[in-house]
Amino acid sequence: MNEVKEYTEKIFENIKHIDEFGNEYWLARELMPLLEYSLWQRFSNVLRKAMDNCLNSNNNVLDHFISADKMVSIGSNTERKIQDYKLSRYACYLIVLNCDPRKKVIALAKTYFAIQTRKQELSEKEYNELTEDEKRLYRRNQARKGNYNLNKTAVNSGVKDLAKFHNAGYKGLYNGETADDIFKRKKLRYREDILDNMGSEELADNIFRIAQTDAKLKRDNVDNEYTANSVHFEVGKEVRNSIKRLGGTMPENLPTPERSLKEIEKENKKIGYEKLWFNGIILIQQGGIDMVKDLCFEIIETCLNNCMFCSSNSNCNKTQIIKFEDFKRTIDYFMANGGIEELSLSGGEPFLHPELIKMVEYSKSLGIRTAIFTSGVTNNIGLSQAEKTTIIDEMNRRRQEINENEPDNEFLKQKVINFYTKILNPSNFAPISKKLLLELQRLGLDKIVFDYQAYEYETDHTLMGRKEESRISLLKSLITASLIGSEVDVHFVPMKLNYKEIGDILEMLEIAEVKNISILNFLPQGRGKINQNDLQLSDEELKEFFELLEKHKQNYSGNIRIGIPLQGEDTHKCTAGLEKLDIKFDGTVLPCPAFKEITSEECARFNIKLPNIYVNLEEVVIPGKGTRVKPLCKQIYSARTKNN
Repeated sequence: MNEVKEYTEKIFENIKHIDEFGNEYWLARELMPLLEYSLWQRFSNVLRKAMDNCLNSNNNVLDHFISADKMVSIGSNTERKIQDYKLSRYACYLIVLNCDPRKKVIALAKTYFAIQTRKQELSEKEYNELTEDEKRLYRRNQARKGNYNLNKTAVNSGVKDLAKFHNAGYKGLYNGETADDIFKRKKLRYREDILDNMGSEELADNIFRIAQTDAKLKRDNVDNEYTANSVHFEVGKEVRNSIKRLGGTMPENLPTPERSLKEIEKENKKIGYEKLWFNGIILIQQGGIDMVKDLCFEIIETCLNNCMFCSSNSNCNKTQIIKFEDFKRTIDYFMANGGIEELSLSGGEPFLHPELIKMVEYSKSLGIRTAIFTSGVTNNIGLSQAEKTTIIDEMNRRRQEINENEPDNEFLKQKVINFYTKILNPSNFAPISKKLLLELQRLGLDKIVFDYQAYEYETDHTLMGRKEESRISLLKSLITASLIGSEVDVHFVPMKLNYKEIGDILEMLEIAEVKNISILNFLPQGRGKINQNDLQLSDEELKEFFELLEKHKQNYSGNIRIGIPLQGEDTHKCTAGLEKLDIKFDGTVLPCPAFKEITSEECARFNIKLPNIYVNLEEVVIPGKGTRVKPLCKQIYSARTKNN
């Protein structure tokens, strides 16, 4: 038979299935050719040995090798039954152990499925032995996986507004309460998740609602948003009625735990040893794989600006982009390995990416908190032929009037021509339109962050390397986003050329009703490194900046956030490579955006690996928790200084 030509773990990932409860499985018939078996009879011998191993390990064989026989056509309108199995990861691992170890693909399969050696399925007895907090952690992960699948099914069923869709389910289950009502009743703090503040019984009620809604949407082939919302409401209501018939406690009457799951997870991090739950499986290990808390995705290298401080060296001549199919594949990988809490789409200028809307729509369909980082410009779609015709007719009419009334006024004739020529030939770039911002708002975009570095045009032109037209586009986009009610943030980096303008910037944001500004640290990377002496504040200038900030912040009613590095060494809780990652537009995966110019020597010295989403995405594994004693980037910068 033909051997597998591409020996990467993707071949096993590509045939992985997820059932309606979020559990992963593989089909024996699909696994067989990848392990280079051509005959089912020979492969079934391997299956029997693996089942014996499972039984001898005191595991329930039926939990790992689930019969999945099916009927197949054999011609002449005749069908016959063929044998197949749904295999857990553990079952696959046992199968691989019984295969011919001389095959190259077997070694690869062992690596891929080996994590199961540290896992065991939770039986009812084992679940009952867990503490209440452990049961909550277990159920919360089931709910997370269930919602992941439900969101995809809902989008495929025509749902556009996922928040409204989920509220329909909550209303049915909670006697009319929305997610916001539940949040208020539980008296949660800002941005706390209601599912993180439920007991195991309440989580189980919601898991049943999620799974049954997912199954019914698929079973009924729902294809419109109205019906999908109705299905979710009715399923929630039916679950509520079932609880009532069984004499159970209504979910809104169940007690809210004293501690959220986030608090419990933080406590676990301190001792460095914890139980983690994925796909209904318990994993007990030191460290482990967990959710990426902060993933920055640089989706495009192109940018209209030519900023002096750009850490990515972006400009309008750069052309690299991340295609949607590669973006989706990468997001799917992280979602299948713990999840993503927050995704930042940046660049370059993300609004120049032709598939930005698809990326936002996909990330929000998976329930990921999503933000866009922008300088406030997008591609100008230009004029339609009908619009051009109307403008040309108007120009000719005006010229005719001049010829009739002032035939010798050549100056006026030229002014009219120049005026209409400018309208007919607009810039390639424009402010972000209200229509586009409303579309992003509808998709559920959580935040849009504007790069606003100068109040005066001369300062802006020098720092950003752009014309006045682009600066005005930024201000128009910023004000429009604020006026339509989008969550807006402004990022400002104090540098030698702009730090004294902080008062004017705060006043402008107050007028525009922008409620958030983040003050960030200058990063000596890219062009920022080249221009470091002209940009980086001295200690005296930094002190003066904070004095100015203290003076002018009384005129600003919004929130002012000071970036962690600016707060000083002792308060900088570095999570680079532990909870956060940065993906460059060339596919390189960095511990965080501060590592864009790290050398191979520095990687070796500090034991930093730089996988690439195009080459070895499967090697991206992070603990998803913890902080460093000293920021990793500062360790590297300090070493560079000593070497110089």
